[in-house]
Amino acid sequence: MLDQLYPRVKRLVNSQTRTTDIVDGVVQDTFLILLKKLRKGEPEDPAKIESYTLGIAKFTLIARCRLMSRLSETEMSETLFESGDSTPLNFVMTEEMYMWIEQSIDRLSKERDRELMRIYLAEELGTNDLCELIKVSRDHLYRVLYRAKKRLGDILAEGAGMELLKS
Repeated sequence: MLDQLYPRVKRLVNSQTRTTDIVDGVVQDTFLILLKKLRKGEPEDPAKIESYTLGIAKFTLIARCRLMSRLSETEMSETLFESGDSTPLNFVMTEEMYMWIEQSIDRLSKERDRELMRIYLAEELGTNDLCELIKVSRDHLYRVLYRAKKRLGDILAEGAGMELLKS
């Protein structure tokens, strides 16, 4: 199966980006995710494995590009890229981290905070766009954003403490 799927996946990813590091990483991540899905019994129809795998490759490439653009603008990028450790395991762990953050956003008590943090983290809109979206002035946006980040940070810290207690 790997002999048949590997060239197709690599060709697909290579047609979208010519960066060797990204191509190799996305192909590896695709097969790691595929292996996890196959162990869970997905897809149910074995005839759909090829299209299922190509779909995983497309979404993995999109996720990788988004992750790289987000991380390049944050402090996290410095620590992650300095280590030079971009293994599939780290990519999956990063994906799990984003799921954990999404669950933490769901725990925010105010709907406006949940909406703002999703937009702020996922869509990376500019300040003017955020002001128009939630209908506040620029000064008020900074206060609202600061409070929402603080609340989310508290929830994340609480969740990290709970994870440490479980292990």
